Amino acid sequence: MLSSTDGIELVKGREKIAEVDLSSNNIESFGLANGLQWRNLLVLNLASCMLSKLYRIEWPPQLRHFIVSNNRLKRFDCALPKALESLECQHNRLETLEETEGLKRLSRLNASHNALTWGTVRDALRSLSGLVVLDLGYNPIDKIEVGVFVRIRGLQELTLDGCRLKSLGFVPEGNVLSVLSVACNRLKGIQGLPVCERLTELYLSSNRLSTLRGLARACPNVEVLQLMNNKLEEGRSVAEELTALKDLAELTVAGNPCSLLHSCSAQGLHRCCQRLSVLDGVILGRKDTNEREVAGIVATRATATNNRKHPSPPGIIDKLNTPRESYTGLEGKEKSQIRLEDSLEGPERSIAAKATSQLLEKLQPRGFWDETKLSTEWTSPMEHMIGDLSAATDRLTTAARKDLRKMTKWLAKAEEVLEKEAYLRGLEEGDDDDVSVGLT
Repeated sequence: MLSSTDGIELVKGREKIAEVDLSSNNIESFGLANGLQWRNLLVLNLASCMLSKLYRIEWPPQLRHFIVSNNRLKRFDCALPKALESLECQHNRLETLEETEGLKRLSRLNASHNALTWGTVRDALRSLSGLVVLDLGYNPIDKIEVGVFVRIRGLQELTLDGCRLKSLGFVPEGNVLSVLSVACNRLKGIQGLPVCERLTELYLSSNRLSTLRGLARACPNVEVLQLMNNKLEEGRSVAEELTALKDLAELTVAGNPCSLLHSCSAQGLHRCCQRLSVLDGVILGRKDTNEREVAGIVATRATATNNRKHPSPPGIIDKLNTPRESYTGLEGKEKSQIRLEDSLEGPERSIAAKATSQLLEKLQPRGFWDETKLSTEWTSPMEHMIGDLSAATDRLTTAARKDLRKMTKWLAKAEEVLEKEAYLRGLEEGDDDDVSVGLT
C-alpha cells in the first residue's frame, strides 16, 4: 500500500500512459510537478486514498476523467484542468465547488454525499453550462432557486436524493431531462413540475406524497416510476393517474397504503397499464389469452450510468392469477379441496369441481382471489399472531398455576397460624375462668 506519490516522477514511459490508478492507498496528500510529461494521460483515479489535500499540481494537458471519491477533501485547493469532462468527488467533506467554475467541457459531475449547501453550489452551476449528468444527492440542500438550471440546457440526468427538498419548481420548462431522481426528500406532491417530454425515468421513493395529481400531464412518456414508501392512500385516483401513462413499463408502489387495494394490485394495474411488465420488482407475463401469471423472477435492472444508486424495489414475489392446479400444491388448500371432493361421488363430484373452477376464473381477474396476498398480508401474519398469543397464553397460564400453588401453600400456613392462635386464646380464657372461680 502506497503512502506517498513522490516516486511518480520516476515512472518510465509516462508520456505514453493513458490511465493511472492509485485508488485504495494511504495517500493523504497528492502533488504532481511535471504534469506536462504525462501528455497522453486521460484518466487519474485517486479514490479511497484518505486524501485530504491536493497541492502543486501541474495537470496533464489531456486529462479528461478525474476520480477522487471516498476521501477527506474539504476543497480542491487548486484549479482543476480545463479539459476535464468527468469529475467524481462523491463521499468527501467538500464545502465548496468553487474550483469547478469555468470548466466548460465538464459534462459529468458527481458531488453527492458531501457538505455542500445551495449557496456554495449555485455560482458553480451557473458556469457549468455543459453538464449532461449531475448528482448532488445527500447534501444539506433544502431549496433550489428557480432558473438556475435554465443555463444548463443539455442536462439529461439530475439526481437530488436526500436533499430535504419540498418542491420541484426548480425544474426549468423546455428541459431535456431523461432521468430525474428526487427520492428521500420531503415532497408532498409534484406541483410545480413542468412538462418533461423526454423524461423516461422518475424516482420519487421515500417522500411524503399523498397525491399524484398532474403526473401524467408533466411526465407523459415516463417508462420507469418509483413511488414506494410514500403516503398514497386513494387507490382509484392513483390508478387513474397511472393509466394515463401509456409507456409505463416498470413501477413500484410497495410501502403505500394504496398498495393493499385491488386498484393498485397486479391485476388492476396490469389491466389498465397495458405495457406494465415489472411491478414491485416482479416480472409480469401472460401465460395465455385468459390467464396471467407472474414469472417469479425478481427484476434486476442494469446499473445506471454514472454509478447512480436508486432505492431498490422490494423483493416481494406475488403469485397472481395462479392456475387452479397450482392451488392444490398449497398446504391447507389441498386438504380443504380433498375433503370437499371426497365427500362427493360420481357426477356430483365433477359438477362441484367444474363449479369451483368457474368461480375461481371469475374471481381471480377481479382481484377477489389473491392467494399470495391473502397468505403474505393476512394469513401468515395472523398465524404468527395467533402463535404469539398462544405462546403468551401458555406462559401466563404456567405463571398463574405457579402463583396459585404458592398461594395455596401460604393459605395453608395462614390456617395453621390461625388455628394455633385460636388454641392459645382458648387456653388463656380457660385459665381466667379458673382464677375467677377460686376467688369466689
